[in-house]
Amino acid sequence: MTKNIAQQAAFILLDATVAHGADTSNGHPMNLAVSRLNDVPGLVTVTDAGNSRTVDVSPIVNASIVSTYVLAFWLAQEREVPIEQVFVELRDTHETLWNE
Repeated sequence: MTKNIAQQAAFILLDATVAHGADTSNGHPMNLAVSRLNDVPGLVTVTDAGNSRTVDVSPIVNASIVSTYVLAFWLAQEREVPIEQVFVELRDTHETLWNE
């Protein structure tokens, strides 16, 4: 995986995150941003081996992990708390969001 592919994935995911709360009266900007993932060559690799198919989405996953870590790190620094506390709060927030 090249840095460029992961970097492009990170930028697209950030754009999608920014668009998440945007006005949807003219469509869904988040969906438009995420659809750009299809335009990045090598971002998702599908390999056929006989009767099985393998899909590699590691560039997207890696970009998400690094972006989340950096943002959590900055928030922890700003709050002057351990980064683990930020991750606990993020996990708790996800529990709430997905239960709605």
